[in-house]
Amino acid sequence: MSSEKRWQDEIISLLKTLRQLLRSLARLGFTTSSLTCYELGHTWTPYCRQASKDVFFSALKYSLKIYSSLYVVTALLKRKKINYYVEVVWKDVLRSTAFLTANAICFMSAFCSWRKVAGFYFYPNVIVCAIPLSSCLIHIEKSSR
Repeated sequence: MSSEKRWQDEIISLLKTLRQLLRSLARLGFTTSSLTCYELGHTWTPYCRQASKDVFFSALKYSLKIYSSLYVVTALLKRKKINYYVEVVWKDVLRSTAFLTANAICFMSAFCSWRKVAGFYFYPNVIVCAIPLSSCLIHIEKSSR
């Protein structure tokens, strides 16, 4: 057997084991749902890649609006000089926008990937998808926030 075939068999075996583990969690009392990610997460399109792309552009647009307003108003209230806007504000806006956009796109991707791997959703699934991603992505955000 070739090494590539062996590697594929190991991945398939690992996924089957993961599904069994998750199904046993379901038997322990977690309410499961057989809805697809299209029915539950991205109802505007049945395609996960298209949904991720849509979420990316929407998150980018709205986070730029939110953070540019937030940082500019904060700088105005602190009566900062024009150099502060040139040197600091735009960097903070871009950093925070990157954080929020990455969080949105990674969550959508994790949400769809979970359904493909596990085969079902259960009640705390949003937490299972969100906490590890947010923990990693928080390092993008400004440390004072």
